[in-house]
Amino acid sequence: MQSIVVLKSDEVKEILKEALLEIEREKVSSQTDATYSVAAVAKRLKMAHATVKKLIRENYLEITRNGRITERSINEFLKKR
Repeated sequence: MQSIVVLKSDEVKEILKEALLEIEREKVSSQTDATYSVAAVAKRLKMAHATVKKLIRENYLEITRNGRITERSINEFLKKR
């Protein structure tokens, strides 16, 4: 079954604007930040791999689309800790 969604042009513009802002933030973040695997972050923070995964699930650490953790995210986590 197919559905048709009807949106006002302002709603479409807002959705596209948010999507473009998200893409831009990810580009800037990936260009300026080093990224690390979960295993590397676990080793660096002296935590278990499962603990780092839990921090990601609970939004204490932010990951990129490819599942890597940014330097900025690690630093923000350490400041709040």
